[in-house]
Amino acid sequence: MSGYPIQLITDYRAGKISRQQFIKQFSEWQKSNGINFDCKGTADRNGTYLSYRGIKAEIKNGVLCWKNNTAKNLFEFERQVDYAFNQEFNAFKNASYYAGESYEANLHGDTDRRGEMQQKQNYFLQQAKKWGALWN
Repeated sequence: MSGYPIQLITDYRAGKISRQQFIKQFSEWQKSNGINFDCKGTADRNGTYLSYRGIKAEIKNGVLCWKNNTAKNLFEFERQVDYAFNQEFNAFKNASYYAGESYEANLHGDTDRRGEMQQKQNYFLQQAKKWGALWN
């Protein structure tokens, strides 16, 4: 089992409970499971969704599906999103560092070092694009 409050979600989708009841009960479930509160659950005629940090995942057969990725539970989904955000941030930070190093090498006329630094900068920019593609 996935650990989600499936009955609660099913009741909401079927119209057995109101939106306010769903939000209150889902929030209580989150608190009792130690889950981050900035995760929001929604449902409509097309499906049931969870959003975390602007990333929207659909629950399909008890699995969260988002951008060619899957997560078995909410905790895993949040960790995947957090990890990807962190990787993208670090890649941009490294690309910026090597851009500065490339600039300094250029100022000193060191073309070999400049080329090396530009290669590293381009590598980290590609890494940032890779991680950013998970939500863009």
